[in-house]
Amino acid sequence: MIMNSQKQLLVALALVAFFGVGGCRKTSAPNEPTAAAPTDATERQHPEGGVTVPAETKFFKGSIGSATGLQMKLVREGEKLSGSYSYQKIGKKIDVRGNVDQGGNVTLEEFDTSGKQTGVFTGVLKQDEDGAIEISGNWSKPGSDKKTAFSLHQQPIEFSSGVEIVSKQIREKNKKLKYEIDAQYPQLSGSMDPNYEKFNQTVRSLITRKVNEFKKEITPTAADEAAPNSENSPPDESMGSDITISYGVALAKDDLISIEFTVSSYSAGAAHPNSYTEVVNFDLKNGKL
Repeated sequence: MIMNSQKQLLVALALVAFFGVGGCRKTSAPNEPTAAAPTDATERQHPEGGVTVPAETKFFKGSIGSATGLQMKLVREGEKLSGSYSYQKIGKKIDVRGNVDQGGNVTLEEFDTSGKQTGVFTGVLKQDEDGAIEISGNWSKPGSDKKTAFSLHQQPIEFSSGVEIVSKQIREKNKKLKYEIDAQYPQLSGSMDPNYEKFNQTVRSLITRKVNEFKKEITPTAADEAAPNSENSPPDESMGSDITISYGVALAKDDLISIEFTVSSYSAGAAHPNSYTEVVNFDLKNGKL
């Protein structure tokens, strides 16, 4: 009896030892990959060379030589630069990419829609007394020694959701009535917010109204046409009539945008042209002027 009891005890201890070891193995096995995971995650978050610098998007306005109204969007990731530029009067975007070194030296190559390089900007980036970024230098065609001065100044555009300001225009030339219309105005793109569309409608209506008022003013009435030599009808050799509307961005944030319009016009036969400014301050948060 005693020997049988001892045998049973030994068997029981052996079973306990087996399941105990098996239990330890099952518990420790999941811990092995878990221990290695933080190392992999750390390597992904901190690649060789340091922590990835978040991208910064800036908007600029400037000129190349006598061509004014240039608008440029630049995205900076460390030393890399990319973006596009266009002219308010044309609206066609030209892609750019390049770099800026620690000394602020900038090189931007530009490309057309087919990917062919069409020019290069070489200049220096610095901050003005107000903290805004300025880039100035020379632009040239590939393989050409001829250089044209350019300058860019940062605009106070600080949208946080990918919204951009695109330039629209109204251009018209009438040889019979001798008038020209050249009007540019901004529109917000990249948002489904109805308040942003209200801004677009407000600005579009304002510029359309000014253009229509100009056309009404310089279009001869039936009485003028019946008496072409009247004082309301300018002589044939006089200058034609024209209206030019341009704009500048004073401020553009998610909840507020301020645009300054410059309106210059001339009516044929008048002693001098007329010029004035008009400002649109729009509350994007509540969708109203």
